[in-house]
Amino acid sequence: MESIKKISIVCLFLLSFLASAQDEKLPSYFSDQLQFDNSQLPISTINNFQINSQEMVSTISLKQIGNANVTNIDDRFSNGDHRVYQIGNGNNYQFLNYNSNQPINLGVLQSGNDNSLEVQGINSVFQNLKIVQFGGAKMSVINY
Repeated sequence: MESIKKISIVCLFLLSFLASAQDEKLPSYFSDQLQFDNSQLPISTINNFQINSQEMVSTISLKQIGNANVTNIDDRFSNGDHRVYQIGNGNNYQFLNYNSNQPINLGVLQSGNDNSLEVQGINSVFQNLKIVQFGGAKMSVINY
């Protein structure tokens, strides 16, 4: 009887030790005691975010090789580079950009059968405009 008592006390001690180890809360995604220390953030975080949001650059690089190629990019807030390569059969590229004064570098290469290019929007802020069309129907419309 005495040995059963000792074994049960040891088991209770071990179980209580394991249970107390489970009670320790570390900050995690599911923890309700997760706290953020604002003193670690730089003072100019809001200013940095506003500056970074104003310097947003979009880069579109697309390579289509093969049969019925179609690309339609309606990028009203674009600022950056557009590189489109369509090599193959049913080429078609449209870039619609209205009411934007952001500079855009545009480079389009269409090599193949039914070439078509239609860019409507953007005017003097086009930088480094390069359009190359080989073979096929070669229809180009740039309306700004």
